[in-house]
Amino acid sequence: MHYEGMIIRPPSEANSILLQVTLGCSHNKCTFCGTFRGKRFSIKKNELIFEDIEFARDYCRRQNRLFLCDGDALVIPQKRLVPILERIRERLP
Repeated sequence: MHYEGMIIRPPSEANSILLQVTLGCSHNKCTFCGTFRGKRFSIKKNELIFEDIEFARDYCRRQNRLFLCDGDALVIPQKRLVPILERIRERLP
């Protein structure tokens, strides 16, 4: 898996596959949260994400859940997010 920086996940996702699809937070201005300060927001390339999905398929067989990581994973435009979700559904049923 291609992780960059520290991965933060909710306790409920402790046994999930962690798929980092973004880096940092797109807003990054909340006064109560300093988690991603100094970390520039970006969306990872689909090719890299697809490689991680293949890795998870081969090596993460005990997990039956997947968590899309970093601060703001659902900010990915639908045009890019749908192929990622489709690949997850195909490769990690």
